[in-house]
Amino acid sequence: MRNKKGNVAVIAIIVVIVAITAGVVGWLFARNTQAPAPQAVTTQPIKAKPTTPATQPETATNNTTQGNNAIAQQLKIKFSLDILKFWGVKEAFQYPKNPYIFYYITEDSTGFSIGKFDASKDKNYLQDKNPNIPQYNEFVYNEKLSKGNEFRGVGFDEDKFVFTETSEENSPGPCFSPWLYNKLSYIDINSSKIEKRPYTVSAQKLQQVNNEAAYCQKNL
Repeated sequence: MRNKKGNVAVIAIIVVIVAITAGVVGWLFARNTQAPAPQAVTTQPIKAKPTTPATQPETATNNTTQGNNAIAQQLKIKFSLDILKFWGVKEAFQYPKNPYIFYYITEDSTGFSIGKFDASKDKNYLQDKNPNIPQYNEFVYNEKLSKGNEFRGVGFDEDKFVFTETSEENSPGPCFSPWLYNKLSYIDINSSKIEKRPYTVSAQKLQQVNNEAAYCQKNL
């Protein structure tokens, strides 16, 4: 009887131990398989880079230059036609530093004169079909020449208006540059006292006009 009772006690203890062990294992398993609690995710807003408006200074400069060149060309064409119609002057020279100012050479009973016309004084010059040339014109230099001679305009070198005295019969040909005349003179248009002075062409300018003459001769 003792052995039976002892066996029963042992079996009861084993059952209790198995039950406890099963409970612990189940709790551990449930803990390990439990889904983790969701964690709040903080996101930093992405700062957009400020956009700088595209600037095109070079293009703007080019457009301005082209606009100024167009106005200068219109002024030259108009004044050339106006002075031809008004006084029969065949050639006018536009001052490079101010496209509204022109110099030209004309002749009357007093001799040969160098005239200056300032189109900027006439606010509507480009639109005026019959401009008052004398109103905005002045003669800055006059000289009585020997019979058969005349003044011919050459061009501008900075503030120097260059011209020459030559024979009326002198006809050097289509490829000849007036900068190659033997006797050149100039007046300083910004001088308070306008005087005719001898002019010497620079070596660089001579090289340029000689190259142009050679090119012209080659393509005749």
